[in-house]
Parts: sequence; C-alpha cells; structure tokens
Amino acid sequence: MVFAPLAGAATAGTPQDVADQLQSNTTTITAAQSSVPGTFLSVNDNVDVWDEAALPLRVDRSSGVATSVKNLITLAGTPNQGTTDLGINDLVTYQNGETIDLTFDTDRTRAGLEFDGTNLELLAVKAISSDGPEVPRTLDIDELRTFFEEENDSPNLIFESVDTKQVSGQTVSFSFDTSDSDRGPGAYTFIAVNTTSGQGPVINNDNLTRIDGHIEILGTDAAHVQQSDSSVSVDGTHKPGDTIEFDVNPGVSTSSSQVEHVVALWNESAVSQETMEILAPNSDEIDRDTTLSDFTIEHSIQTVEGVADMEDGVTAFGRTLTENKASGVFELANIVSFLANNGNFEEPTTQKTGSTTVYASATSLQVSDGSTTTVSVDTTGNFDAGDYVAVHMAMADGDLTKTSSERVDLTLRTLNSVEVTLSDSTINSGDTTTATVNANFNQLSSEEVTNEAIITSRDSSVATVSGSTITAQSEGTVTIEATYTENGVTKTDTFDLTIEASDDGDDSSGGGVGGGGDGDGDDGDDGDDGDDGDDDNQQDEDSPNVEIFEGDEIAEELDGDIQIPEGSTPTRAERTQTQVDEESGTSRATFTEESTVEQVEIESQTEGSVTVVEYENEPAETGDTPGQVVSVTQIEVPDNAVDSAGTITKRVSDQRLSEMDATAEDLQVFRFAEGEWQSLPTEAEEIENGVRLVAETPGFSFFAVSALDDPTFEVMPSEPTVGEDVTLDASSSEASVGEIVSYEWSIDGETQTGEVITTSFDTAGSIDVTLTVENEGGNTRSVTETVTITERPAAFEVSNLDVPAEAMSGDTLEVTVEISNTGGAGETTVTYEFGDAVEDEQTVQLDGSDSTTLTFTATAPEEGGSYEHTVSVGEDSATGVTDVEISAQTPTATPEPTATSEPTPTATDTPDDGDSDDGFAPGFSPVIALLAVIGVALIARRRS
Repeated sequence: MVFAPLAGAATAGTPQDVADQLQSNTTTITAAQSSVPGTFLSVNDNVDVWDEAALPLRVDRSSGVATSVKNLITLAGTPNQGTTDLGINDLVTYQNGETIDLTFDTDRTRAGLEFDGTNLELLAVKAISSDGPEVPRTLDIDELRTFFEEENDSPNLIFESVDTKQVSGQTVSFSFDTSDSDRGPGAYTFIAVNTTSGQGPVINNDNLTRIDGHIEILGTDAAHVQQSDSSVSVDGTHKPGDTIEFDVNPGVSTSSSQVEHVVALWNESAVSQETMEILAPNSDEIDRDTTLSDFTIEHSIQTVEGVADMEDGVTAFGRTLTENKASGVFELANIVSFLANNGNFEEPTTQKTGSTTVYASATSLQVSDGSTTTVSVDTTGNFDAGDYVAVHMAMADGDLTKTSSERVDLTLRTLNSVEVTLSDSTINSGDTTTATVNANFNQLSSEEVTNEAIITSRDSSVATVSGSTITAQSEGTVTIEATYTENGVTKTDTFDLTIEASDDGDDSSGGGVGGGGDGDGDDGDDGDDGDDGDDDNQQDEDSPNVEIFEGDEIAEELDGDIQIPEGSTPTRAERTQTQVDEESGTSRATFTEESTVEQVEIESQTEGSVTVVEYENEPAETGDTPGQVVSVTQIEVPDNAVDSAGTITKRVSDQRLSEMDATAEDLQVFRFAEGEWQSLPTEAEEIENGVRLVAETPGFSFFAVSALDDPTFEVMPSEPTVGEDVTLDASSSEASVGEIVSYEWSIDGETQTGEVITTSFDTAGSIDVTLTVENEGGNTRSVTETVTITERPAAFEVSNLDVPAEAMSGDTLEVTVEISNTGGAGETTVTYEFGDAVEDEQTVQLDGSDSTTLTFTATAPEEGGSYEHTVSVGEDSATGVTDVEISAQTPTATPEPTATSEPTPTATDTPDDGDSDDGFAPGFSPVIALLAVIGVALIARRRS
C-alpha cells in the first residue's frame, strides 16, 4: 500500500464506483437528454459519462504539495486516432492542512467545447483505511459493480459535496481546504458532476445513499493527503554498485505495531523524458466487459535495471505482493507481468517503442514501531552516474490517514580522472620516492586511491615499483604510470621521475649499488655501472658467486635446503647470496643469463641464500596454470622473507615464444598461493633475444609464466530466432585467460558488459559477436564468433472468446474470438466446434505480433440444455457455454437474436456516418470515457 500515494493507486474510487454503489438502491429513470455538448456513454439509467471526462478536471500539482516527483509523459488514445496528454506528469502527495486547488477547463480536452452556464457540483470521496473491501480488478466493470453492490455501506468511504459553481465560458475553479473538519489526511477522488434532472447525488451522514434523477460525470482527478512529512537522511559518497543506506523515520505513530516503509531510487530526469501511451481498443469493441487485457501500453522505456527487494505484506496497485528479490535487467513488459500475476489483475499488452534503459531500485520492509529504521537499497554496477531521486513513503496500521513521504536527491559518482604525484620528483640512484594517487569524480570531489591503484615503471632498469614505493636503479629519466578503475571506467596518469648519479660523499661512504666499500665516488659510479651490467646478466666482481646445479645433482646438492615436490622433474637450479641495500631497506639476488629468473628483489633487509629451481611443467600439487605454461620456477628465500613483498624479473627467449606461438602481450606471471594460481601485475619489455617480465609479488613460492589463450563464450540457444532472448556466456574463459576483471561485448555496433548477458536480434541473418576480456594483469584478449539468426516460427493463440450466455432453440448464435500471433509470420487453421461437431474452419495468415477477430455462427439445438463452444488453433483453445431454452413454438425461419435485458452502453450525439460533431474521427471518445470511469485505481486493501 505504501506505493499508493505517489503512484496513484490508492484513491477513493471512480465515477463508475459511485454509480455501481447505488445500483441496488436506485429507482430506474430514463436518462435525460444532455444539457451540455459532447458525446456521452451510459453507465446506467441514472449516470452518463462524458467521453472526455478524464481531461478537464485537474488538481493543482504545484501548491500545497508535500512530495513531488516527475512522471512519464502519459498520453491516452487509440492506435489509429492519436493521443492526448492526460496532464499528470507530476506525481504528488499533499500536505495536511493545505488547500487543494482544482480547475475545470475544457480547453484541456480535444473538443475544446464551452460549457458556459453549466452548474458543476464537485464531489469528494475519501478513503480512510486500507482494511476495506478486497480490491476488484479496476478495468472489470462487472466486478466493480458486484463489489459496490455488496459493500455499498462501507464505513471506510466518506462522501462530501464540496461546492456547486457555474462554468464561465470554459472554466470554473474549486478549493478544497484539508484543514476543515472531517477532511484531513486520506486518499481522495474528486468528481465533477452536472445534474440534468432531479436532486442528483444525495449524501447523508457521509454516505452516498442514492442518485435522485440523472447526472453527468464531466471530470475526475485524485489526490492523496499525507499526515506528515517523514524524515530521510543518507550519508557518504555513493557510486554505482553500492548498497545505499537510508535512515528513515515515518513521522506517524502505530497503534497495532505495523509500519510499512518503502524507499525507491531512480534517475528521475531520464524517466521524465520518456512517454507512455495507453491505447484502448476500437470504439466498437469497448463495452462493460472491457478489461485491462484489452488495452495496449506503448512505452519508450525498453528495460529497467536495478534491484527490487520486496518484503511480504507490502501492497502495490491495491494488491498484496509476495516476498521477492530480483536483480538485473528487466523488460518493462516482464515487470508488468510480475505485478499482474502477483497482484491478481489482468495483464495489458505492452509494446516498447524506444531503447531507453531506466535505472531504478526499491526496497520495502515492515517494522513494529515508528522509530527511525534503516532501509538499504541496492544498485548495480551498470547504473549511470549522475543525479538520482530517492523517495521514502510510509504507512502505519494500514491506515490511509496515517501516511507520510519525503524525497531526497543524491548523486552517484563517476570517475573523471586520476592524478599521480611523487614525494620527490628527482632522486639519486639507490634512493626511493613515494607515489600518491588521487581520483577525481563528477561531483568535483576527490579521493585518495593509492592502495587501490596500479603503479608501474615503464623502465624497470631505471626504477622499480613495489606498492607505492619507487626505487631508483640507475641514472636516467623514467615514466611512472598510475592506473585506477572504478565501475568499468579506467583512468591513467603519468609522472616523469629523474634519477641522478649518487654524489661523491654517498659513494665514498657506502659505494654505489655495485661499488666497493671505501672506494671513491667514481668507484661508486662504476658500481652502478656494474649493476646496470647485471641487467645484461653480467655479474659484479664484488657480488657473491652463483652456484649452478643440473640434472640429478639438483636433488643431491639442494637436499635439505629446498623441498622438491614429489613426482616433479627439476631441470636446472641456481643459488646465490643476497646483497643488502641498507639505504633502501631492500635485498637483491641476481642470477646468470642462462636462468629464466633474472633477479629477485625482497622488500626487506634479508641476508642469506636465494635458490631458483626450474621445472619442465607444473608440479602436481599446484595443478595447471591458466593458458599455456611457458616456464615454471620455484623461488626459495630465507624463512624470514617468505611472506615479504618483492619484485621478480623473469625472461623468456624468442625461441620459447616461437614454440608457444605467443607474443610479449600474451605473457602473464602467476604465483601459486592459498591453493590457486594468482595472477601478478606484470610488465613486459622486449629485449635482445627475448622478453623481460617484471612482476610484483606479495611473497615467494612457485611462479609460472603463462601464454594466455583467446577467451571463449557459449551462445544459448546456438541457433536463435528473431526476437528470442539469447544468452551469451563467457564463464568458461577464465580457464584460458586467468582471473578476468572485465567483459565487453560488441554486438552489431552496440556494447554491453558482463560475464553473462542476455540480448535479442530484430532481424534474421548473420551477426558478428566480439568478446573482449581483461584480466588482473591488464591483458586484453578478444574473440569473434558469427551468430546465425533465423525467423521465428509462428505461435498462434486464442483469446477473448465471446459466446451468447443464453439463447432460445433455433436462434442463430454468433461467436467471436481473437486470434493472435506471438511468433513470426505464418498461417494456421482455426477450428470452431459447437456441441460435439465441427461447425467451421477458417484459415488465418498473420504477421508477428498481429491479431485478428473471427466470427463463427451456429444454430441453437431444438433440445434445451448447456452447449459448449470450442475454438482451437494448434494446441491452444478456448471454450464457452450457451444455455439453450426450448422455444414455445418452433420457428420456421431463423429469428433475429433475442435482445438481452442488460442495458447496452450507448453514445449519443454521434452522426450515423461515424464522424463525430467535434471534428475528430471516431474511436477517441470511448477511450477518454473509459479512462474517466475506470482510470483511477480503487482503495487498496492490505491483508495481514
């Protein structure tokens, strides 16, 4: 029920409701000729409805308003005769104690007729509780009539004659002060009535007891008056994909421990630009049996993406919905189906005319008191960044007089840029500097994201990076790059770091990285040169010796120092001592040019040996790496450094790349930890005779270089048809590409994201689908497959079977039925059976989404009884029953159909040639009349 105030679902009733409520109490009087121009539909002998009554009466949606949000541009009409704006493009609740202004203006109608001198009486019907009668389906006139005949003395409805005024030209204004006694909060329907004979509506003790004479309903509108404002607070900065927490207080008290809350979040500005057209059937098809399933809703919103978290007991559209939580992208038609099925009302046909995606989420819950509570609303990572509105609505005790609402505006941020700065932009060889990364967002806000960003050096021979610490390796200038990704948006910034040679004093005291202890500054520089030489796998004279082991001697010589996995075959091993750099606080071990590991750097001062063991393939205990394995090594460091962060530099020869049919861009370094291969941030650099790979690691164990394969995806179904939902599933790609952080699909010029997506194709033919994935290491891979789409098979359905309920023997029975095709274009045979015999067959050819109405005839049997009509097409069929009575005399000729006692809706003042007097083609008038009668929803009942 808490959806009702802003959605318009909880109003006191419609003109049809009022008329039907009186049917059991009213003396039948022949309807008088209208005293005003226009076309009218007869509800019963006492009530007529102007065909444009949904348009002229409007509450002022700009003053006295408590909460207001923009609505879809809502139009009404017929498929062939155009539409008119209903003027309800703002959804509002009114503040208790304020005055609601109403204006009746025929200039809003298509006809633009003048009712000068007409006396209009404004009726107000107030619903005070949702504990009233069960809500009927709002477009089923017979059900509405039954409802009000059985509940015509409901204490939950209060009727009031507000005022009677005379129209001047085209307009007249009314005021409704909600601070007057017996008004106040509640759900109101306002009805503008012209009494053409008798006293008109008779109201006693807040009840509408009868209609004396005849009235015409010329206008309707609705308003909801809340008891008070609720309060809403929301903290912090939010981004798409966040769960946003709202602290809400209903501002109303409960006497039965029942307060319902709902918070809805959506991009209001986008919704307000979209349109919804309510299209009625043709004029000759509208009667008292017309239901919502006969209508078509054309909307420019293709999909709604978000999360709906509905708790049991909260009602919408006058129906109690079951508990449900759904997240993803939904066709608007599927949302209508869900509400129809859970709300037990008939489903209109929905047709999308645009491609807009609306981002919206809602959460409802019920609590036992009126204190502040937290409502969490989920968003998805695909939400557009920008401005959103969040609306809170609350109701206590299922009481329409105990409602409140409030709106808040908030912004979901998007990443605009990143900026990297260094604590020192110029440092000496061997020194360190620290990088700081800030992200800038669309609200002109900024946030430090250093720990989440990926910081790399474009030349590891000049400087290396560990986390946010940059260590100078040799003299020169190097570009430091910072990359940050949020919600699929990636931004990068760079900073040039200058590294100078160490001064004489530093070299004299400690020597260069490769220089000797007490040598002078030049010797220190020579040491740096020697370190540069290490990059070319030429060791310093002062560096410790490298021990090399091959074949069987690996296990013999290293037994006790390193554990060789059982069943594994090591091919080569090297061991050397670490060199500690006290100034940078790091340790380094350098290996020969024959090793696949060029260098190991530990981010701590660690003394001892580092051993590198190379294997033919992955040990059994690690399992296979993602992609094709290029090399596998085990790096053993001193015990106190096993969990220290560090950097490993590996090399892959051109010969090995050729054997793997791989390129530098295909290579990724992985580390085995916590029972799985984990990808490491990897930089690849082409060098003479191969590729150098630099990877940052949080610890030391087994390492592998892998050549990643192209991603793969599955198309389900493999041979889709036009309009069919097609699932594209790339979940199998991870085995060949590693841990994937983003999936991007390019389909016929359009882009979607996600591991698994659903799409459809509008035309038959061959479409190229390209999948591009990116893994943790920043590698991207693409694959293209061609999907062949075939035409949909025809799918015929039977609906709206109309058979005579009663007949006399010998009567001609006319049966009509609607045949629709929900598939592709095709042809079928429709069979009509009456009793036990096939009476007729007709061939129907329809395009996709088209329908047609067929007519069959049969003769009522001489014997009385109940006879069944069956119309079938394929496996679908519909049945109806006619009760046949025996005629007093057997007719010698086929008689005309017997008239029923039920009154038939009629339209007066319509020329026989089908053209209406107001200059508009036929078909529009019944639409607006129907909207006036049934376009406003009834009281919602909340069931415990």
